[in-house]
Amino acid sequence: MKISTLWCVALLLLVVCNNTADAQNTITEFPLALAYAEDELPQDLAHGVKGRIATCLARLCDSSHFFASGEEQTFRIVPRIDVLEEARIEGLEKINVVKLELSVNIQQTEGGINFGTYSWIITGSGNSPERAYRSALNSLPRSDENFTRFCSDIRPRINSYYAANCAQIIQRAQQFIYLNQFEEAILELIKVPTEASACSAEVEEKLQQAYDAYQREYCGPMLQEASALKAIGKPDEALDILIQVSPSSSCSEGAREMIEQIGNDISRTQQNKLDFAREMYRSSKASASARENLRLQRWITVSEIAKAAAAVVGGFSPSLNIPIYLGKQ
Repeated sequence: MKISTLWCVALLLLVVCNNTADAQNTITEFPLALAYAEDELPQDLAHGVKGRIATCLARLCDSSHFFASGEEQTFRIVPRIDVLEEARIEGLEKINVVKLELSVNIQQTEGGINFGTYSWIITGSGNSPERAYRSALNSLPRSDENFTRFCSDIRPRINSYYAANCAQIIQRAQQFIYLNQFEEAILELIKVPTEASACSAEVEEKLQQAYDAYQREYCGPMLQEASALKAIGKPDEALDILIQVSPSSSCSEGAREMIEQIGNDISRTQQNKLDFAREMYRSSKASASARENLRLQRWITVSEIAKAAAAVVGGFSPSLNIPIYLGKQ
């Protein structure tokens, strides 16, 4: 997927979509992160035209309170341009005239599920094809109430899709768990976007099951790896492994003991991590901040698990979906 850096320049790294709820401007937040993808634009389309498309769409999204940016997002906005009519008028000056349809699709990055398409019919002219295209793009409105309404409809469509497909997703994840393919189960589950509230409770429950099963399977090998690093004088690296062992796993006591053993050897730059690890392994009366830190560490661990699985299957960056589901402590 090719991502345009022009889009990142045009828009802030803030992502909200606001809904026009009345004839004026009653606005509600819509947390939908988008990447801008050019892969449906013609390869031979002039670079200046591609840049103009990005700029015009950025302006439209801005005026519609629908911001988008980032290269690895769960959703993406994909423009497409089709030539409806094209003519060259001969005279004192040769003029190119075009009639275009510019459309945008809102898709889920993984799998390309399309949640909506909006389009504009535009015309333009110029003394070259590129200038005719740019003229047409310049005719796009600076704001569009219909486009704003289109934005507000996306979230319900996402929810509807995942409400209809949630059971199937959970079933696939359960099959991976039965096969002891815990990484694949986690990857399957975190593909569900955080905006899909209709499926979030089921995903959270199944993701916790997959994480716990992963810990049962791999906490022993993680302890062995940490022990080997400790033996060759690499306490910082050993600590990085140990904080991935869940305090609720059967290996928690061994991990806690090893953390204490290497505590005096940890470098000064890693002291905060050591303090966090010690607090993480305290009793169930640990402070609220310790429990929140444990939840964060779970997210990080799940992210690493999913990234490892994604590296095998290819094509998906799970980093954005993690911090929703895991973490009841």
